[in-house]
Amino acid sequence: MTSNSGIPFVNHSRMKTAYSELLNAIQSARGGTFVWAIAPSGSGKSEIRQAILPALAGKQIYWPAGTLPLISVRAMANDRGKFNSKDLTLRLHHAVVEPDFSWLEAQDRTISTDAHHLHAEAEVNNELWKKVRATQSQPRLQHSFESVAKQRQLKYIFLEEAGTLTMVHLHQTSYGYMSNLVRLIEEIGCVIVMLATHTAESLWAGHPDVWNRSRFVYIRPYNLTNPQDERDFVAVLKGIGKNFNLQDPRILVKNADLMYANGAGVFGPTIDVVHRAELRRRNEGASSITEAHLHASSSSEKELGTVWSSVLAFNKLADQKPLNGEKRIADFLKRVGTGGVER
Repeated sequence: MTSNSGIPFVNHSRMKTAYSELLNAIQSARGGTFVWAIAPSGSGKSEIRQAILPALAGKQIYWPAGTLPLISVRAMANDRGKFNSKDLTLRLHHAVVEPDFSWLEAQDRTISTDAHHLHAEAEVNNELWKKVRATQSQPRLQHSFESVAKQRQLKYIFLEEAGTLTMVHLHQTSYGYMSNLVRLIEEIGCVIVMLATHTAESLWAGHPDVWNRSRFVYIRPYNLTNPQDERDFVAVLKGIGKNFNLQDPRILVKNADLMYANGAGVFGPTIDVVHRAELRRRNEGASSITEAHLHASSSSEKELGTVWSSVLAFNKLADQKPLNGEKRIADFLKRVGTGGVER
């Protein structure tokens, strides 16, 4: 089984938990809700999305005639490296009038998680859609999309790389884009699933109209200070090892600290170490990956500082404690200027 990078796919503990929690959050959300799937880069958000789409939609033969349960698009920074709302609207419109059903085959892990988006990219850049882009204003495109989406009884929109909405031009803010999405999903009556890293926080922070409509699923890295996480991480290493020709079947487990230091408990950068070691093995003409290959494939302290700082920033966001306990609640109400409810 392979993932979108040709790197072996391992359906590990975090992946299973995230799949279950995200599917539950989506299915229990009412129309007009944002469901956020927030995780460090490399956590497998695309793989989870790919697995959820067919589970959420059900078998196509049972869809009422003319309906479309969901669409999945990717936000792009293709306007001089910045987000463009008209481009996203065009992609939404294309997805609902010329749907690509390849995601229904997502149980086949050999299908790239990028295949659906690459097909859409080619389509929206053909002559027909270039003409639509050139001749239609953003508001008119959006009105048309909303009309078709309602006719087709669209229930769910998946937006990958949602953090791209923070990449705005000078004198612009992402809040305007988010306010427009609030209006759009309420008009259609659908749920929008936003897949992003912690850097997307500014899309909801300080914006009650977005926050009050939001549900969050945090896909956490493995934390080796937690005994269960440590056991699960070892299981991940064993699963990865089965997909490579290792000199010693336990070489990854024996070097668990090195693997953890490189990946910060995140699947993607963890398996990348072995991928680099495999390349070294091939370049040397060796028959198997050795411990020397593994150690030579470790990133530098400076590079790993970037990986860990990103994970720590994610943890800071995900670990915010809920307001509970009588004293904490009372103290909070005093700080915001109210004494609470008389009893």
